Amino acid sequence: MYWWRRTGSAAAQAGEPVASGVGPLTPEMELVRRCQNGERAAFEELVLLYQQRLLAYLNRLVGPEMAEDLLQETFLRVWRALPAFRGESSFDTWVFRIATNLARDFARRRKVRPEILVPPVAAADEADGSVSNLDGLALDAVGTAERDARHLPEEAIRQRELRDNLEQALAELSQVHRATILLHDLFGFRYEEIAEIMHCPVGTVKSRLFYARASIRQMLERRLPAKEWIG
Repeated sequence: MYWWRRTGSAAAQAGEPVASGVGPLTPEMELVRRCQNGERAAFEELVLLYQQRLLAYLNRLVGPEMAEDLLQETFLRVWRALPAFRGESSFDTWVFRIATNLARDFARRRKVRPEILVPPVAAADEADGSVSNLDGLALDAVGTAERDARHLPEEAIRQRELRDNLEQALAELSQVHRATILLHDLFGFRYEEIAEIMHCPVGTVKSRLFYARASIRQMLERRLPAKEWIG
């Protein structure tokens, strides 16, 4: 049984008002409001809404050994901090900031970068749709499911090889550069949102993203023919 089914709502216990806002609430913010009113079922819905994306993100930041633990800790901190959430940033941004902070703290304690990452989580990544090609780099191969049966076996093999090489290239980036490119190119956050998630200026986000893309391009150039990964 999950811990949020065993305890009362932190928001309800604190007697705090619900998240503020003008006009009708989005479905997501309606769930937040219900959580702040003490509805455990609403929190379970939020967990279902975010767990796949967060797990795919954390898998690539800290590796599969710790991703599940950090996912649980992320939701625990979200639960405890819900009374303080007032919608000044998007809930998406807020949740990913908590997860990013936990991954950063874990990396600082370990003082190592994980070298082996979990295989792509198709369901989690597909939830956000495909990722656009970046500067000619076919990053939409990262995290997608196997191509359907209409593709020739050779094409399926090529796509798997590309995906595996992209995952390895991501693994060789520093955690901060990996997080930046994942947040922007895989999960669709804007520069300003990433700056808030990572506690840095927008200019730093842009420079990190440029560096991450250039590094991945160089890694793929060493491993694959250009026709395999140029969009």
